Amino acid sequence: TVSIFIGSLLLVPLIKQEFFPASVRPELLVELNLPEGSSIKATDEAALKLTNMLKDNPDVESIGSYVGKSAPRFVLVMDPVQPRNNYAQLVVVAKDIDARKRLEPQIRELVAANLPNVVSYSRSIPLGPPAAYPVMLRVTGPDDNIVKEYAQKVRTVMAQNPAVTMTRFDWMEQNGAAKLTIDNDKLRQMGLSRKEVATALQAEISGYTVAQYLERDQAIDMVFRLQPVDRSTVTELETLTIPTSAGAVPLSQVARLSYESENGMIWRRNLLPTITVCGGIGEGVTGNDITQQVYDDLAELRQNLPNGVTIEIGGSLEDSAKTLGYLLEPVPVMLLLMMILLMLQLKDIRKLFIILCTAPLGVTGVMLGLIIFNAPLGFMAELGILALTGIIIRNSVVLIDQIDLHLQAGRSPWESVLESAIVRFRPIMLAALTTILGLIPMFTSPFWNSMAVAIACGLSAATLLTLIVLPVIYAAVFKIKPE
Repeated sequence: TVSIFIGSLLLVPLIKQEFFPASVRPELLVELNLPEGSSIKATDEAALKLTNMLKDNPDVESIGSYVGKSAPRFVLVMDPVQPRNNYAQLVVVAKDIDARKRLEPQIRELVAANLPNVVSYSRSIPLGPPAAYPVMLRVTGPDDNIVKEYAQKVRTVMAQNPAVTMTRFDWMEQNGAAKLTIDNDKLRQMGLSRKEVATALQAEISGYTVAQYLERDQAIDMVFRLQPVDRSTVTELETLTIPTSAGAVPLSQVARLSYESENGMIWRRNLLPTITVCGGIGEGVTGNDITQQVYDDLAELRQNLPNGVTIEIGGSLEDSAKTLGYLLEPVPVMLLLMMILLMLQLKDIRKLFIILCTAPLGVTGVMLGLIIFNAPLGFMAELGILALTGIIIRNSVVLIDQIDLHLQAGRSPWESVLESAIVRFRPIMLAALTTILGLIPMFTSPFWNSMAVAIACGLSAATLLTLIVLPVIYAAVFKIKPE
């Protein structure tokens, strides 16, 4: 029994790991990420181009496009994205689940062939807590330059994994920026102030609201600014005029323009710059497994990190570990209460020891069942294992109680142990069988599949082992010999 139990634990690496099951909804969220600094007009053109290529697809029911932002949270588990000009999201509603699965590789190929400057990823709406990408690793450091250096190394390792289909950073690229250096001496000569220059540029480029026009129940701003032809290119900035008391002077007479790059955004975690390296995966694998593989592949790099730089697991694998911690937190108190209740009923520490020996036997069936039915070991399966513990303990208590009844009836210890397993075999097996049969319809449910497999298979193996192992342990503990 010990060998079987240890062998079942060794099967854990062969079982797929995931947080929550895959989605059963027909929607497909297609994200389009253009290079940093791209205009919202370019993003709109990319989204429109992909929409036109998909709208006549026989697997598509409808398409909704959102440029500069993500779709509204029409489902609680949606993960909103921070608005930015170089981002668009298409909500592609497929006709059914199979159509959605066919659309994913098609969209990937269309984007690669027709939108080469766009980083795209398609994902379904999860059943559990959302994660932007299935594979996510965080690189944190004291300086944004060193964070970028090690994030690039992490991305290189991640891209080498054959199951990873795409990689990207949540921020990395820099934006082009025009820097204006004011000449204070010339400002004084012209009788201008820095505030006047800033106000003039704000009005000419971004616009200044001078009044409002009321149309029925709407107030429409009347904005003063230059015509688009006079502010459409960066080279025309120097020709902008600044009004003075003596007339207007060009901007180039009071300031100097220079062009450089700067970070459009910096994500921070605990006040430190943090880049999340994200990756998509193909069919037949889970994000938790691939994240763990990539993290293990980074072992050498993680051992040689400079002071202050860390590489951490993020996304669904991190959420899964946190949730398991929350789940196991009350377990010691639960076990203590169970032991107290068992002691009040059994009034014998040896019998308590026998029951605790049989409690973990369900793990054997759980691991075998998850492998046989190709079900992942996730949050739902973990709930099933906890529920299974109580059922196994109940069967053990029933067997020990039957042994006590035989002893009180005057039978010998050896006969009592043998007869208890025979007498209780039918009711225990019938109770287990009705539970298993009730769980079989849930095997086809994507959400409940792991839990149903864990309880049904664990209960099958635990019931058989308990009927054999518990009498043996009882005879060994109480030193009962054959007559």
